Amino acid sequence: MERVYFLENNYREEFFSKLRANNFKNWSDMASHIRTSRSMLDDYRSGKLTIPNNKFLILLSLLDKKNKNYFEKLISYKPDNWGAIKGGKIRYKQDPKHLDKIRGIALRNIKIKNSLKLNLPLSEGLCEFLGTFIGDGFFNSYRKGNYLIVFTGHSKLDIDYYNSKIIPIIQNLYYKNSPKPRFIKKGNSMWIHIYSKSLFELLMKRFEFPKGKKCYSVEIPKEIINSEDSFIRATIRGIFDTDGCIYFDNRKAYKRPYPRITFQTTSKKLYLQLKEYLPKHFKIYTRETLKRGFYIEIYGHSQLKKWMSLIGFSNSKHLNKLPK
Repeated sequence: MERVYFLENNYREEFFSKLRANNFKNWSDMASHIRTSRSMLDDYRSGKLTIPNNKFLILLSLLDKKNKNYFEKLISYKPDNWGAIKGGKIRYKQDPKHLDKIRGIALRNIKIKNSLKLNLPLSEGLCEFLGTFIGDGFFNSYRKGNYLIVFTGHSKLDIDYYNSKIIPIIQNLYYKNSPKPRFIKKGNSMWIHIYSKSLFELLMKRFEFPKGKKCYSVEIPKEIINSEDSFIRATIRGIFDTDGCIYFDNRKAYKRPYPRITFQTTSKKLYLQLKEYLPKHFKIYTRETLKRGFYIEIYGHSQLKKWMSLIGFSNSKHLNKLPK
């Protein structure tokens, strides 16, 4: 998940001051609203830490349209693991031969022979896996025939989702010798590496996902869009489980906490697909910004109930937020 930072300190101070004055009694109330600690909120306010995009969107939604448009022009983004990336680049400059050697050994040791057929029939499990890949996955091929599929996530909030849901789905796609995932954790970040030529070819040849960076061009495969509703919904569930967010607005204006399901993407193709399908079943709010792409929100108690009936969530980080 991307992280937000303000281009100038005074922009950040103005943003939090306006939110505090119009929506909260004190800073502790604001911290509670975005499900974080007071000390963590203080780090966001001071600029010591960048702000997770999902928490920033929750705060942004409390502002009126004029202020939303104003502050969206005063921010920029960094990837969640930007610190690790920066450190890795520095380390590579210091000793590139050593890191290349380590990388080559890891690729050779993890390479796995498998048996997965490209003509697998569509299933809800396969489609949910593809939705997860759309949200948090990418793949690429490296020298000497190594084929790598990667999923990224939060090392604490997403670990159960991948272990109990997505990894079993992937393994059930194989007739034998299913690949063993490799989990890499660093702080709150997590990478799941799967080495499999047949899974790589399934994603690229059958479902036509692009190799490498895909955030601006990814879309739900045409085979799924043209299939039955249950497959489309399973795919959307995977997308929202990884890249979506649900939160409850606790402002006094509402008699009880008011649910909001949100999603943001930089892929116009994906946005247009969701914008066409979701209104068949839900009332949606959409917004397009020149700087950061496209935003979809579904809100209200009846809409949440319908969402859970038709699409639902598989990720416990979302399910745990729902009323018991």
